[in-house]
Amino acid sequence: EIMPSLVGSEMCIRDRFEIDLIVSSSAARTAQTAEIVATECRITSPIYSRSLYLADANTYRNAPADLLDSNPPAVLVIGHNPGISTLINRWSEQYHSVIPASVGVFQLDVEYWTDVAQPTRIAATLTHFISGGKFQQ
Repeated sequence: EIMPSLVGSEMCIRDRFEIDLIVSSSAARTAQTAEIVATECRITSPIYSRSLYLADANTYRNAPADLLDSNPPAVLVIGHNPGISTLINRWSEQYHSVIPASVGVFQLDVEYWTDVAQPTRIAATLTHFISGGKFQQ
């Protein structure tokens, strides 16, 4: 059974954001979420990584550069707390309660995903935060 908050987040993502690629933890529930979102958004199969299971914020920050051969403009990273919530709160410079199925959408001022690995070289702006299937910002 899919939680209502996940369904709400999927719909918010599908209807409001263009996603080029999904990078996800390979954990069973996270991979299931990635498949659902990929199907709903009509995008190619997600890229899975065991390194994202219970990873720290820096591992999530570096995931697109570490896992992708190309430079897609919009990447959805699906993962776990506490690492994903730490990254959302660090980049937004404010506290957000990041419950399951939360989504933080950031505009990054970078040309390549490898630039994200250089934290002093990026400016991240939280444009949207979805929690419980509802927009918070």
